[in-house]
Amino acid sequence: MDFIATMPFEVTSRIVIMCDDRGRAVTMHRDHSDEEDLHDFIWFRTNLNKQFFVADQEQEERCYFRSYSAWF
Repeated sequence: MDFIATMPFEVTSRIVIMCDDRGRAVTMHRDHSDEEDLHDFIWFRTNLNKQFFVADQEQEERCYFRSYSAWF
């Protein structure tokens, strides 16, 4: 929580921290269905082995992240 307090957010609400120590694949999913709410998503990884992308379903394209962190 000390680390989260250093982030540049005016307010926070629900914070979920997940860890996968085996690098298992995750089924493509949407984190929420309410398009009126805007959420910040921060993703960290300790290595570049597991791919991470954001999908544009209208264009049927994937934007892959090649960094150790992403914020969107």
